[in-house]
Amino acid sequence: MKIIADTNTFIAVALNEPEKKLVISLTEGHDLVAPALKIAIEHNTYAYDAYFLECALSHRSPLLTLDRQMREIAGKIGIKIME
Repeated sequence: MKIIADTNTFIAVALNEPEKKLVISLTEGHDLVAPALKIAIEHNTYAYDAYFLECALSHRSPLLTLDRQMREIAGKIGIKIME
């Protein structure tokens, strides 16, 4: 089964947070999907911003933002910007 995982779950495991065992037990044997992390890593941006970019991509919708960096990344990955 594919599981959509947010950034906090990866951070909890990486930083050995108290939730680490729970996250591992819930996800063991499954495929984790975190498409926004790819955008965040490739474009050196916050995962929070990358989730909005991923939403725009997956819904084939334009992005409305006042954030200059998000506009630049959106242009690079083919998201239409509302200006």
